[in-house]
Amino acid sequence: MCGGGTEPGRTLQGTYQAFRLAGSSRRTKGLSHKDLVSVGFTLTGRDDLEPGASTNLGRIRAMKELHSAGISTWASIEPVIDPDLSFEMIREMAGFCDHYKIGILSGKKSYTPQQIRDFVAKVQSLGHTSIY
Repeated sequence: MCGGGTEPGRTLQGTYQAFRLAGSSRRTKGLSHKDLVSVGFTLTGRDDLEPGASTNLGRIRAMKELHSAGISTWASIEPVIDPDLSFEMIREMAGFCDHYKIGILSGKKSYTPQQIRDFVAKVQSLGHTSIY
């Protein structure tokens, strides 16, 4: 999962984050040291933006499965093209996403500072405190 030519059985030092592009989590069943692993998913709410990739719903299902297996999960919500759709994606992950990275400025460049504060407050109202 970490790439970079790691050898099976080799002990890794430090903290690593895995960025998962596909919605399948079957290869993580026997993963040891789950406390050292964090798996991330990019979600836009728009499957048409990534033809051939796993659907947003498929990624959310995989995230839920990983989180249920004791693996830390995070989501990169970007680009934020439609704030309501992005918020819906976040709401769908309530309870099994440990951290959110929100690319509020990567989709539409004309959000006002107040719109950004309002969006973050809306996300925080769901009980999510780990937002970047």
